[in-house]
Amino acid sequence: MTTVITADTDFRKVAARMRADLDRADITGRARRLAEFCIKATLGQGRTRVVIPNRTRLCELLKIGKNHVAEVVAALVSARILHVEEIADGWEILIYPDSAMWAVDWFYKQDEMLAFMAMVNQAPGQAQGELVEPAPSLKRALAEVSAELVQSPKSKVQSLPSSQNGNTLRCATGKPPEKPINPAVPKIGTGAGSNLKVKESKDSKAFSFETLKGALYAIEGKDERQAMLGCRQVLGDAVMENDGGKWRLRWRANRAKVHRVFAACVEDMGNRTVRSTGAHTEFLWKQFAD
Repeated sequence: MTTVITADTDFRKVAARMRADLDRADITGRARRLAEFCIKATLGQGRTRVVIPNRTRLCELLKIGKNHVAEVVAALVSARILHVEEIADGWEILIYPDSAMWAVDWFYKQDEMLAFMAMVNQAPGQAQGELVEPAPSLKRALAEVSAELVQSPKSKVQSLPSSQNGNTLRCATGKPPEKPINPAVPKIGTGAGSNLKVKESKDSKAFSFETLKGALYAIEGKDERQAMLGCRQVLGDAVMENDGGKWRLRWRANRAKVHRVFAACVEDMGNRTVRSTGAHTEFLWKQFAD
């Protein structure tokens, strides 16, 4: 995929895409570690060029031995992933995020892996994440989610319908709302307007976003309820019904990574056909580093 850097470029999206392409590139582990650091130091900081004042210390941190440094740098430069110039005791590094220009062999094509993951997820009898015995830390997080749906013994609240993000709705009287909550979410689209537009339903206080960019801003924010609404808008109702709890836990544990995954998914949706948003985001989650 061609990447063009402009004044309006979202560097986090570009960094996420470059990491995914780097995972597919057939390069050595040492070269991969240096390239990943350069992504953090450049695109991760909103720039394409970085000055490394002490290259010896950097190589020590990345576990690149002195006898391998020249080989690693030469490999990345010849692959057109980086341009490196020596300055005093350090380097000045320019990163090339456009993988279409890289001179590397690929372990696999991205479309081939997406198709394979879709086949894996649709295999008969395929176990879902919630059916696997979770680790103790995940059990505690699952218990927190379940607690949201448990009524307090002192409460007289009756069983109520669920809101869009799966939380039980309550009102001051302890009775269900007179009017049913409309769970409709606008269809996926990229309509014109400001980055984050929110409209309020007449029948409820549930929010929905007019653009996918607005949904991404919500996922990036600190409000869990709006973040889950943003996930629903990108994934769709059917996927969230099955995977909503999983994405909620992931968002709580690593909000930044969830945002990178959904931003990359939205970008892919604008450039090509994404057959399954659920399978695609799951693939991206496994591809992106924490």
